Amino acid sequence: MPDGLAYWGDARTMVSGSIENVTSEPYQYNAQDKNSPYYRDFQQVYDLSKGLTHEQKRLAKYFDDPAVGGYPAGSSYISVFKQILEQLNPAFDVTA
Repeated sequence: MPDGLAYWGDARTMVSGSIENVTSEPYQYNAQDKNSPYYRDFQQVYDLSKGLTHEQKRLAKYFDDPAVGGYPAGSSYISVFKQILEQLNPAFDVTA
């Protein structure tokens, strides 16, 4: 485990229940059935990836979390969120 992430598995949301019912059920994995939602969605991503412009590749690298370095996906958004809060200075209930 990389330094600073020893307790990552113990992380909890700030507001209890705030992430309940926000995601859909995962697709049944079926890489062979070309009519399955899984196959269609991932084929679409694959097809799009073959024709990216230089600008799209640059943006992808800018927003790519350093997962290779061991940080969890989404960790860079903590600093972005902090900047937004500093600029907007919302009330505590909005921040939470």
